[in-house]
Amino acid sequence: MSMSVLRVGSRDLELVAEALDKQLQKARGLLGEMPIVLEFAIPEIAVDKLLDVFAERRLPVVAAFRTHASLEAAIRHAGLPVIREQGGTRPPRADPVEADSAPVESEAAVAAEPQEPAPAGAARQRIVTTPVRSGQRLYARGGDLIVMAAVGAGAEVIADGCVHIYGSLRGRAIAGAQGDESARIFCRDLQAEILAVAGRYKVADDIPDAMRGQAVQVRLDGERLCIDSL
Repeated sequence: MSMSVLRVGSRDLELVAEALDKQLQKARGLLGEMPIVLEFAIPEIAVDKLLDVFAERRLPVVAAFRTHASLEAAIRHAGLPVIREQGGTRPPRADPVEADSAPVESEAAVAAEPQEPAPAGAARQRIVTTPVRSGQRLYARGGDLIVMAAVGAGAEVIADGCVHIYGSLRGRAIAGAQGDESARIFCRDLQAEILAVAGRYKVADDIPDAMRGQAVQVRLDGERLCIDSL
């Protein structure tokens, strides 16, 4: 079961709430009541009050990840488990100025691999030639994601631009992750669990049977998510 990770980088709860509301607005229901794991880039925050911010938005927080030692007692007192990486490593102390400049970062941004800046005028894209297996999550920041193989059930592929899948799509595909309504999803064999473009989405039960196993494109027509044969 995959869960979203939200990176908290400010101790200002109003700033966190504002950034979280913007993220929810972009998602347009995709994050509704989705389990959340919190990653803390700061050494201190009012954990109980922070959890109230998420509870008010019906976002259940189930654990903390990569926490500072100074926060562990408060996190455990709030009833949350602390997930550790192998080796028990912790992040370095965050600079307060840098932390306040990025109050909440979505899991997709946290999970992305570093990418070199694209040359001026060039389209940014990420090309993956191997299958995307269950539990994996790939993100193309600022451009398209091109998968030359299959996306397995339980896997997730995300792009700020379009998503192209040249094998079977059995997992989740999200295009226009930052709100680009012109983004599209293209795949040769549709068997998806979730399809989403700019926050509008369909789950498996909403996908017409006639489209399953077909080569399709997924696009927005106003507020409606459309699935067309290719």
